[in-house]
Amino acid sequence: MNEDNRWADPVRLGRALAALRNSLNWTQARLAKEANIPASAVSLYEGGQKLPEIPSLFKLLEAMGYGLCDLDAADNFLIGLQRKREGRGGSTESPAPPDEPWPSGTAGSQATSDRVRAAAAEAGYPMPEDRGRALELWERLKGYGHGARLALVAETREFQVWALSELISHESVDAAPENPAEALNLAHLALEIAGRLPGGRERRLRSQGYARHHLGNALRVQGQLTAARDVFVRAEEEWKAGEGCPGDLLRESQLLDLKASFLTADRRLPEAIAVLDRALSIGELGMKGRLLINKAKAVEEQDDLEKAIVLLKEAQPFVDEQREPRLWLCLRHNLLDFQSKLGRFLEAEALIPEVRRLSQSLGKELDHVRLEWSEGRIDAGLGRTQEGIDRLSRVRAEFVNRKIWYDAALVTLELTTVFLKEGQTAMVKTLAAHLKPIFQAQGVHREALAALTLFSKAAETEKATLTLAENLVTYLRRARHDPKLKFETSRG
Repeated sequence: MNEDNRWADPVRLGRALAALRNSLNWTQARLAKEANIPASAVSLYEGGQKLPEIPSLFKLLEAMGYGLCDLDAADNFLIGLQRKREGRGGSTESPAPPDEPWPSGTAGSQATSDRVRAAAAEAGYPMPEDRGRALELWERLKGYGHGARLALVAETREFQVWALSELISHESVDAAPENPAEALNLAHLALEIAGRLPGGRERRLRSQGYARHHLGNALRVQGQLTAARDVFVRAEEEWKAGEGCPGDLLRESQLLDLKASFLTADRRLPEAIAVLDRALSIGELGMKGRLLINKAKAVEEQDDLEKAIVLLKEAQPFVDEQREPRLWLCLRHNLLDFQSKLGRFLEAEALIPEVRRLSQSLGKELDHVRLEWSEGRIDAGLGRTQEGIDRLSRVRAEFVNRKIWYDAALVTLELTTVFLKEGQTAMVKTLAAHLKPIFQAQGVHREALAALTLFSKAAETEKATLTLAENLVTYLRRARHDPKLKFETSRG
């Protein structure tokens, strides 16, 4: 028997399945219950009287926590035992070993039957090793433009792989901070692949729901919250409609994390925190650090910086700098930023060398800009006034050049607080004049513009006070994603 039809032998397959079950000390009834398969079917499979269909085979393996390589290992072990018995003159009443036995040892245990693998691929059945193949496929795809990528995945069956859709979804998340347009393109590409997967409607819906969550995230990053809201609703419908498809390896907590980011941006902060707590309760390996960082951001948006810092410190043991450098940078930078906003300038300053090193290693320009923003705040807070002014001025210019108008307004207001503390009212008037281009730009909502206009008029008449500027900075931080929040003029 050669490798192409090794598992076409029901006797050989049944013996290997029975060996795996016995290793767990399970009865056939227990296995049948865990796999949601009739006990009579399990008995027929293990007795070599019937060959299980591919979905049933994988249900059995999944229920036991085993994979195809474990089935290979059990088969190799049984062949080895039989050879030893025969060498000692034992009975040969049990089925004889194949003429071309599967190689024993490590190499054999790593391989899997071509028949099973081909059938599983045809059925769209996911396997962990598909993720390795997805990396190779993405290397081939990413050199093309968006239109060519879409054409290739539509026309070439080779690219219609669940793990490639998953990988490109994750690439969309990584691209979002620096290149929101590319993040949107990648999410659309992942969705295109998901809609063409083999394996039936449930499989496609599950992967479409996964990819569409990432499309919603890309829209969220672009500030298209209304569109993102509709996309997330449809994504959840697809995800739930595909629930129960066998062998699902997609991670729900990843989607809950994205949904929470949207809810935070949509100022539905209690909902965001509830979603993150639900994701944390799932306990998926490797997600706890990311979820706690996201929760810290939602809590910061509720103006509870103390609790946000506690959450970031709680997240630290669950983030590996080597494996997730971007996430580690996010954690350490947010910790630095939150400390600086609380006025804990020395604690924040101690983190600067590490955050600078991390930013340089990842090479994202916007990371450097945002770090310098925090550094400028720290310099000003520690009495290094001119250094703080220089840094904040450079950050303001960067945001204006990049047309990141809301942050440009915020850093402008922070600069005015420094000048007002120094009694430099002339510079405050100059900065107020620099706010005018922001009034005509998109990206700053009406209530925030009204507050900025109020400050600009006060500055022009030299009536702007430090209290007004500081209150406006606090307001702008809170109102970023809350267009309905009004500035309380009495606070100034």
